[in-house]
Amino acid sequence: PGTTEVTVKQCYKNSESIPVEAVYTFPLPMDAVLLDMHVLLGGRVLAGKILPKEEAEDSYEDAIADGDKAIMLEKLSSGLYTMNVGNLMPGDDCVISYRFTSLNRWNGDTLRFSLPTTIAPRFGDPAASGLASHQEPEYSLEEDRGLSITVHVMDELANADITCPSHSCKIGKHGANSRVALQNETIAMDRDFVLNIETKAGTNSSARIVPDQDGWLVHTSFCPRIEGGVERQPRAVKLVLDCSGSMSGDSIAQGREALLRIIGSLAPGDYFSLLRFGSHHEYVFGGNGVLCVTDATKVMAKARVQMLDADMGGTQIASAIEAALRTDGPADIPADIFLITDGNVWDHETSVKAARKSRHRIFTVGVGSAVTESYVRGLAQETGGACELVSPHEDMANRVHRHFLRMSAPRCEDMQVHWETTPTRAFPDKTGAVYDGDTVHLFHWFDTAPSNDVVIELKLANGQVMSSKIPLREAEAQGDTSDTAHDIARIAAASVIRNGVDANAGQKLALSYQLMSEWTNYLVIDQSDNDQSDQPLPELRKIRSPIAAGWGGTGSM
Repeated sequence: PGTTEVTVKQCYKNSESIPVEAVYTFPLPMDAVLLDMHVLLGGRVLAGKILPKEEAEDSYEDAIADGDKAIMLEKLSSGLYTMNVGNLMPGDDCVISYRFTSLNRWNGDTLRFSLPTTIAPRFGDPAASGLASHQEPEYSLEEDRGLSITVHVMDELANADITCPSHSCKIGKHGANSRVALQNETIAMDRDFVLNIETKAGTNSSARIVPDQDGWLVHTSFCPRIEGGVERQPRAVKLVLDCSGSMSGDSIAQGREALLRIIGSLAPGDYFSLLRFGSHHEYVFGGNGVLCVTDATKVMAKARVQMLDADMGGTQIASAIEAALRTDGPADIPADIFLITDGNVWDHETSVKAARKSRHRIFTVGVGSAVTESYVRGLAQETGGACELVSPHEDMANRVHRHFLRMSAPRCEDMQVHWETTPTRAFPDKTGAVYDGDTVHLFHWFDTAPSNDVVIELKLANGQVMSSKIPLREAEAQGDTSDTAHDIARIAAASVIRNGVDANAGQKLALSYQLMSEWTNYLVIDQSDNDQSDQPLPELRKIRSPIAAGWGGTGSM
């Protein structure tokens, strides 16, 4: 239950009478680790290689100038990639297959698998995320590209309760596994494909050991059950709602529903405020401070929430968060921020920097059909909060209510892993706050393989100590691994890179494990037997993205 593997095929065809270079910017899960890429061209299968970014770019341009066909995949930022398919001749077909894996993230008994299919329009300057002009997404309401998808749910998850809130699907048994297929052959690429896999197995933790270079690596996927309540203490909650234009339609309706449920959960003695934002921000109630919860203030707040709409223009989210951080509250009651947004902004780092400096935890709810997960999840992780994603047609009220209760629930403040053999290194070296039902991924490296089970000790914020034991098992072999490391080892290396390393160390690690990164690209070149340099250079064609369902009030049905 620790990882999910996905194979994607992108099909390109040049229907024009001239050579073209197709450029397609698309999303993947924020923690996706690309494992390999192959190109089917003219009946031949071509393999590629990870190269240093500048070398890959120069080789790609030289190949195009020489009249050769070339395909280059580039990672732009967390969850965004661009595929360049150069020198497609008139009538040429090209099928690009790539395989990626990602770490499973359980939420209690439910595993949520989400495959993004489009990039919703974002506010701000794409250059803030490192995009060149030819990589910036363009949109069209007439875009009718289709997606077909089949999911195989295997091993101990095969008997789980599987639902698909995003699309109409057929779900049934296929041998020992469960199979999920679309009701229709293809679907529009206008929303994330979401599966919820719910199991009553009791524990979804696992620990697997694999060889890695000259030693061994253990990957532990730990889903703690942090039991016991805490004495009810007054809380101060600063509610922040995105009312920008991108939230109109499904997203703002979800936002209002979430706020009403949260306000209903507040008790006398709590404090709260509500700030909404778009091109500017304003307090819906509470002024520059928080209000004390009473029956009267809750009635007033609910009435005002019912009138909120996505009518505030752009998404100046950084200034809104800074204003919420400055909102006055009782000095003796810790304050948290509860942010509801689709996260569709280009400039992520400004608000994350402000959040890092504050002592507020930020709990985020990502709403809509194409949430920018890297933003809403990253903001929560940086502040010791937690993130919940809710797409249209999911049980919004219960999901948000459970998420809201995390603010006062027992949480782990310190985690220790005990081994009979001392590991040579560990990642992460320190975990942040962990809540009941969360998933924590741990990597430990050893010179000699450990033989004991993984023993994890949790120290809760209230001083309570809990201990868990996870059986250690050998991971499945992957056939010929002479050229590349085991997938789990590559996931570990990618996790280290994402956490932040300098350019030299990052590029070295990415090349050693053949990983996409900000310093490496994936390159495939099909060299022609004949000199094609006298051919005209291909004309650039940006592949447009469909508008996300529900975006700007278009509706998600």
